[in-house]
Amino acid sequence: MILVRTKMCTNLFSHCPPILPYILTVMFTFLMIISGICNDLGKKQ
Repeated sequence: MILVRTKMCTNLFSHCPPILPYILTVMFTFLMIISGICNDLGKKQ
């Protein structure tokens, strides 16, 4: 049952445009920028 579900999910992902990895990459970059700004602010004080 789990195997069938996984197969359906992989089929769904292969048919859909890879927007999820794109969103994850954007979020990760955003977090890195925010943490960088926070580090800069912390160093200044």
